[in-house]
Amino acid sequence: MTEKIQRKTPFPLFIILVISILLTTTLVPQESFSKDPIAVTLNSETLQTTISINIETPNIEANTEFSVTLTVQPGQDIAGVQCDFHYNPSFITVINVIEGNFFTGYNTYFTPGKNDPSSGTLTGIAGVITTPGGRVNQTGVFATLHLKTVMQSDLTPLNLSNVIIGGP
Repeated sequence: MTEKIQRKTPFPLFIILVISILLTTTLVPQESFSKDPIAVTLNSETLQTTISINIETPNIEANTEFSVTLTVQPGQDIAGVQCDFHYNPSFITVINVIEGNFFTGYNTYFTPGKNDPSSGTLTGIAGVITTPGGRVNQTGVFATLHLKTVMQSDLTPLNLSNVIIGGP
């Protein structure tokens, strides 16, 4: 008859340790969120309009909601903005997207875009002034994205692509 050797492993203790680490770690945004805006030239003019991703919270803990703003600094009169937003879905989920104050005072059309959580792409965030002759040339928040970190914690980039700035 063979004797069974029973091992006592600290597996439950290991699971508790991992969960504790995940719950106490923080997500630190990369510095490029607001320091590297995208410059867009409209109608080949020398003045540039910039759109930047801004995050107010310097350290974001795991499993926490936070907001990101897309801020536009016009170099000329504009009447519309469109862009795609990219994120790492292993670290972030999108809750919703709302229109900012950029086109305040005008009738507007705004679409929060279509989210693809498997690829981490929010496609077609767009807003346009529908008031005839409407235009803006002051810096403002085009859109606010409400996001949430997941249980993992790490540095993750947030990027924009397909930025289109429309004139009046």
